[in-house]
Amino acid sequence: MRVHTLAISLLLASAAAVAEPMASLEESEHMANLKELERLKGELQATIAAIERQLPTEPERGKSVRSTGGGKIVNGVLTSAFPAAGAVLRGADPDSASPWCTGTLIGCRTFLTAAHCTQDHFGADVPKEEMFVFFQHAGIYEVEKITRHSGYTKAGFPDKDIALLQLARDVDGVQPVTLNPATVPGGTPGLIVGFGRTGGFAEDYGIKRRGIVRSAACQNDLPGGMLCWDFNAPVGRPGEDSNTCNADSGGPLFVQALDASIHVAGVTSGGSQSACLAGDHSYDTDVFSYLSWIRENAESELGGGACGSIAVDGDDAQIFAESGELDPGRTSQEFQVPFSESVKQVRVALNGEGRGDGAIDFDLVVRNAGPAGAAGAECSRTGPGQFAYCEIEPEGAGLLSVDVVRKRGSGLFQLTATALGR
Repeated sequence: MRVHTLAISLLLASAAAVAEPMASLEESEHMANLKELERLKGELQATIAAIERQLPTEPERGKSVRSTGGGKIVNGVLTSAFPAAGAVLRGADPDSASPWCTGTLIGCRTFLTAAHCTQDHFGADVPKEEMFVFFQHAGIYEVEKITRHSGYTKAGFPDKDIALLQLARDVDGVQPVTLNPATVPGGTPGLIVGFGRTGGFAEDYGIKRRGIVRSAACQNDLPGGMLCWDFNAPVGRPGEDSNTCNADSGGPLFVQALDASIHVAGVTSGGSQSACLAGDHSYDTDVFSYLSWIRENAESELGGGACGSIAVDGDDAQIFAESGELDPGRTSQEFQVPFSESVKQVRVALNGEGRGDGAIDFDLVVRNAGPAGAAGAECSRTGPGQFAYCEIEPEGAGLLSVDVVRKRGSGLFQLTATALGR
């Protein structure tokens, strides 16, 4: 959800003759600016590395990604990491549900998102029976209860734009992210994750991406309890200078604590531009400002280790991640997923682009393609949407053939297979 305000950027340039005595001073300032840029670049790279050391590595293989109007997340990169970051889907059932928002698992059954994600575009409540949460490493979960901040109203957006979804069961194997316990100073680098569109006129919801932002002072008479950043021209490299857009709402802004742990500090709310492109002033709900509310309303223990007896970010987990694009010229793609004898479960998840209008329909088909370890393995998800999940419990080492099949429409998809040890 974006606020449709008019953002006007004025770029003023002037050329003037510079006196000779000033030349050496300008050269000195230029060198100082270069050194500062190098320092900031190093700081950002160190932050990215520190964040990703705390979470599963990203096995993407440099796939090119189509971009319309504004890059990815905006100007982000594909990811299958950050297992606690899930997509909020909306529909009559999991097979037909389409991307709606994003959020973060903060307890085994507690999912943090934005309050406006629990209402439709007219301010009517979305029934919990029409909401589902998708995790690339754990599947699709029903919502048992919706708790929206009592002070939130559509007219008062973005004030108190925070909500909790109580899931119907524990998210097995995923480690909830801890809440940020302190104020985030201005200029702090953070990492955003979401399943939203890529900005401009693109309607490519449903692909998981991540990117770096740097906090800044909030503007435009925003209410208290917000975290903000600016997305200005010239835009930097994908993943290192990014922005949120529609359907990223509710998703996390991760920051690194002094002890090198990772906390969720912000909940994506909106921005000054509906297009989400350069010139946007984006804002999140500040988690620290709502710690008491979150703790009072959560119905499962917050933070802690992985839920259940297995861990998707453990040493025994084997993660296979791919991406691709289907269109009338390429109606399916096949992938081979090998697994060792120590594997007791293989989770295969598909998420693809969608607009909620049924124009895109991708199917997931999993079958045995190797030794006896995968004997009898067969799973098909052929619903009218583009989110799907299969679970295989092999006996011994084996090989799975995984097909992503186009029924209708064109777009990107991500395939994530997580093999979990015994």
